Amino acid sequence: MIFYAAMMQTESSTVTESNITPVKFKELYSKYNKTLSCPCSSTSISYKNFVTNTIKLHPVCSSRFVSQEWIHALYSLNASRYGASDFRTTASSQFEILSSFCSLAQDIVNHTENDVDSNEFVTIYLLPDTQVEYEVNGTVKSFKNSASARMIMFLEYFRSTIQGNYLISALNTNLIVTLTPHFMADPIPTIDSTYYIPAFGYLLDCSTDNPIIAATLNPVINESDPVYLRFNFAYLPNSKIVSGFFAGCTPLEALLRSTFDCLYEIECLELLFDYFPSLNHSHIIWTNSILTSKQQNLSFNDYLNELLIEEWSTQTNYLKYFDQCNSSFCTYTKTQRAEFIYAITLFISLYGGLVMILRLAASFIVNIYLKIRHRLRNINFNFGSIIILVLFTTLSTQTVTRTISNPSLSTYKDLQILQCTTLNCPCSTQAISYRSFVLLSPILHQVCSSIFITDEGISLWIFDRFYQYNDDWRMWASSQFQVLSDLCHLANKTSHDAIDRFLTQFFIASTVFNETDFDTQLNVTLEQFYKSTIFYFNLQNDLVRLFIQIDQPYMRPAVRHGGVRSTNLIMNDIENDKSNQHSVTLSFNLHGIREINSTSIICVCATNPDCQTTAVVYDTIYDVIYNNNISLIHKIPGFIRGCLSSDSLVGSTLQCLYSESNLNSDCFANLLTHTSNMHLRLKLDGSMRDLHPLVYDSEWSRFPPNTLISTIIREMMVEQWNQSVSYTKFYESCAPIYCTYHQKIRTKTIVKIFITLLSTIGGLAVSLRFITPYFVKLLFKLWTMIRKRKQKQQKQQEHQEHQGNH
Repeated sequence: MIFYAAMMQTESSTVTESNITPVKFKELYSKYNKTLSCPCSSTSISYKNFVTNTIKLHPVCSSRFVSQEWIHALYSLNASRYGASDFRTTASSQFEILSSFCSLAQDIVNHTENDVDSNEFVTIYLLPDTQVEYEVNGTVKSFKNSASARMIMFLEYFRSTIQGNYLISALNTNLIVTLTPHFMADPIPTIDSTYYIPAFGYLLDCSTDNPIIAATLNPVINESDPVYLRFNFAYLPNSKIVSGFFAGCTPLEALLRSTFDCLYEIECLELLFDYFPSLNHSHIIWTNSILTSKQQNLSFNDYLNELLIEEWSTQTNYLKYFDQCNSSFCTYTKTQRAEFIYAITLFISLYGGLVMILRLAASFIVNIYLKIRHRLRNINFNFGSIIILVLFTTLSTQTVTRTISNPSLSTYKDLQILQCTTLNCPCSTQAISYRSFVLLSPILHQVCSSIFITDEGISLWIFDRFYQYNDDWRMWASSQFQVLSDLCHLANKTSHDAIDRFLTQFFIASTVFNETDFDTQLNVTLEQFYKSTIFYFNLQNDLVRLFIQIDQPYMRPAVRHGGVRSTNLIMNDIENDKSNQHSVTLSFNLHGIREINSTSIICVCATNPDCQTTAVVYDTIYDVIYNNNISLIHKIPGFIRGCLSSDSLVGSTLQCLYSESNLNSDCFANLLTHTSNMHLRLKLDGSMRDLHPLVYDSEWSRFPPNTLISTIIREMMVEQWNQSVSYTKFYESCAPIYCTYHQKIRTKTIVKIFITLLSTIGGLAVSLRFITPYFVKLLFKLWTMIRKRKQKQQKQQEHQEHQGNH
């Protein structure tokens, strides 16, 4: 039984394998994946050494349809004469933008591919092929999504800036200038929004909406035709639809909706030859350039979300990764039964110990008297040897490696307190997604969740009349709130997209971090993430403002219906000396800011982008025709009038939108009295009756009411990032299979000392019982041989002496 128990006993041992090959590693991993550890000689490997990316853009980007020959063939010197809905008005511009986007996408893809190649793959230990491929694909996807999101966010901000500031297209697609006759004065130049009236619904115009219809090829509009045909998105009689292309407020908006169906159809391309004569004069056979194999009916905007990438294939060469890792050995823990020699040794020791115990017990029972009688002599005889053996066994120490299998978090924390210097708990998953233990829920400034940036709130400031004075704050208020709304939505989308990309990245942990080090590293990482996200948000903001400052585009106030007289439009009546016919030309004055209650310009925006003045509300009965005096009735605290709606917004504060208890003034109540849209105000009698002001609470808001909006924007409108990091979930994701630590211990416990003494003495007794007879015989034989040799030598010596005497 003892021998069987010894043989069945199991023990764990650490095995080291050298000369590791991919085949051997795969074999070891299939058997010992839980404890297998193969340290890499190189812990950081460049992706370019083992990863290859194959990228294919949308076929239109490599076609002739983005060439300058095609774009020039579609160009018309007077394109706007065809009307807002005619494809000829915007065709050249749409393909010019398309070509630019293709070039931009190619540059971004090349840059992203270089970033991927330059990225380092952290591999402390040799990983199996499935895990390498998983981590590589995740990293490549993160780089791709990051590049795509930045371009899309910039595009969306650019679009919102165009719409919020109502920047005018030179093609008359979102605005047209008309001369309104007057019976007592010269014709009045006014600017009208282009619009679209759907079959079912309200009028949609480019000042407040973004109407889109299918692009058409219309009959030429004559000068005698009604002027509304030019700025009305409508299907005219005998019009032909260009499949897959659209007309909108700007060529960009029209292009984003396009699906390019016409470029896949020979019949549609041949239709274009009839309306674009220059295509027939080219030596290129355009029908040979037709696109093929259209897989999905996606819009250009959908493709832009993917960086115009039709296919991105990533190939991971595991053999190259294996060679770069260059692991020279692997260790793993192997559990096996005791060896035969160990079992025999243990059997003899235990048998001897039991014999000694029984012998002592029997002696104690039978010969107690003799034992007492000879006790002193025996103790004196054996005391020294026993003491030496006991001291040696008791005082001897050794450093052992303790292994705790599948430690729980509480067990790990206890070990961390007791054995913090030598504790090591390797993670079974070394690349852990941040999503598994990090939660980010940013809270934006409260104005971003208020009614002021909703369509209903913005509509309060859109006027129904066109004779309001242009410098009246209300003429531009809706545009400012629209820009604010766009910035809130952009900040929200930017933060969530950035968070989504961040959470797809991996936290590299070869071993379990203690909670203090974990919190420190995560706080540093998150702080860097916050700063980089805000930096890119501000970068695109600065780029768009720089673009506007350089190009000085023309803009118009947002007015719901009718035209608006612009003080920057100058009408010149030119008379032909020969025919005595009159013609009218219009010119634009450089935009500037006027003094309050005056027509004097204090600064010009082209030379001073920071040009501004106080925002005021003028008397609404002012009539530009009769040039009545202007009566100043109210200044709007916190708001200013700048060059653009966006400039006016960033230079203002939101203090007038806060409650009276925060400001000790009735600014908010007075502000509501200046809303001009009366039926929308009456609609507020329903669920939106009360426009609740903002409420400032210093405990959770870091932006006081008098904070400049530019300061809030610089922080991406974020009050707090509201981060939540779970150390428990990190530990569960790390999932250490075991923990090891070094401990110096006594070699034997009291019980083991007793067992060792008995086993030693018993083992010696048994051994000597078998060995002693043979040993005695050996000694006797040796003694006999020596004695015989001496006797023989003596006889020889005596014999020699006897011969000498004779």
